[in-house]
Amino acid sequence: HAFLYSDGQMRDLGTLGGSDSNALGINATDKVVGGSSTSDGNFHAFLYSDGVMRDLNSLIPADSGWTLTSAEAINDNGSIVGYGNNPDGLQHAFLLRP
Repeated sequence: HAFLYSDGQMRDLGTLGGSDSNALGINATDKVVGGSSTSDGNFHAFLYSDGVMRDLNSLIPADSGWTLTSAEAINDNGSIVGYGNNPDGLQHAFLLRP
């Protein structure tokens, strides 16, 4: 599982319903991004903030056609980069801005 080490404590971030997760980026306000397995066995990008892991796919328009599979980095402004599958099923990089 992905974890956050902050204030001298290690915190398990959990998963998006599956068994695995990995943290790949963190910003100065302890927002963490990465990827997690879901209950149906897929891998989705996540954002962990304020004690909650959120599937980034739930934060983009449902009809976008994209499946975000991994978030690689987050900056202090909250912009997230990663990769996923576009509407044509091809893997591409993405940039999300808050």
